[in-house]
Amino acid sequence: MKSKRKNQEDYVRCCLNCEWAQVDEHEEFTDSVYCRYHKKGKESDDRCRHYCYDLLKRKPHRHTEIPTLDPEALSL
Repeated sequence: MKSKRKNQEDYVRCCLNCEWAQVDEHEEFTDSVYCRYHKKGKESDDRCRHYCYDLLKRKPHRHTEIPTLDPEALSL
């Protein structure tokens, strides 16, 4: 069973994933976010002691496609 500390180390601590951060939905890549806790703009890779991870703001990596084998290449 994983400990809570191990689960917290699985993600990157940055303002972009914080529950207090507000991100403009029209931009795909943002350099800054608005912090509703501090009521000011911050860099997206900053972090503070009020950081709280928000699972819904996480953007998963794209899966790579598994290459398919051509049956003709396998015949001898």
